[in-house]
Amino acid sequence: MTFTTALKIIKLTQNSYSQIADSFADSRFSSWTEIDAAIKKYVQPGAKILDLGCGSGRLLKSLSKIFNLSYLGLDNCNRLIEKAQKNLQTLKNNKLKASFVCHDILNLADLPEDSFNVIFMVASFHHLPSAELRQKVMANLFRLLKSNGVLIMTNWNLWQPGAKKSIWHNKLKHNYQLKNDLHSLGFKDVITLWQNKSPLYYYAFTLRELRQLFRAANFQILENYYVRRGQKARWWNGYNILTVGKK
Repeated sequence: MTFTTALKIIKLTQNSYSQIADSFADSRFSSWTEIDAAIKKYVQPGAKILDLGCGSGRLLKSLSKIFNLSYLGLDNCNRLIEKAQKNLQTLKNNKLKASFVCHDILNLADLPEDSFNVIFMVASFHHLPSAELRQKVMANLFRLLKSNGVLIMTNWNLWQPGAKKSIWHNKLKHNYQLKNDLHSLGFKDVITLWQNKSPLYYYAFTLRELRQLFRAANFQILENYYVRRGQKARWWNGYNILTVGKK
């Protein structure tokens, strides 16, 4: 994929999230079973947390139960950050140090290295187009983690046969006209329509690709598998891919 196309896709997805922020946030309020399990396993009291692609702050509800936590949520959609800041006010945890900032996750140079114990990328990494940009982000994540820090990531499993947002449904229907303009899209580049009107980009990861990305960035892989409602699954029925790497 060309750099020009990648930038066009990033802007496309950002604009769509700005338009759908309210309905998107309202449809996502419960926690994820697999993420709750990962929090119990990897997040300790007093940890410093970075949540990249935080959206409306859905993750913070689960994290707020941990004592003396320091949390920073970043997202490039200002409207979702506004929603997250409002949601923060409803949490009943006076010891929680949390903030949300509108920030481009492709430009993390202003964050100091060795800053965080745990970094989350929940359903956000798959929005990054081009191998080069994904490698850049992975290198930054490794830099930002403290020694023995952990990266917890989920990506949608877009290989499920029959799923509406699967790669198979997307490639067969060809139902979004911009595809004709983005000549350098590959087979694993997927564009879906939120509520049949707002285009969102996803990359269809496989377990092997994620394993290679983590290892290339010098992460030790702790977990990497398809998951469905918190249980390990297969590629044909897993909803997400959970990947955990350690610095």
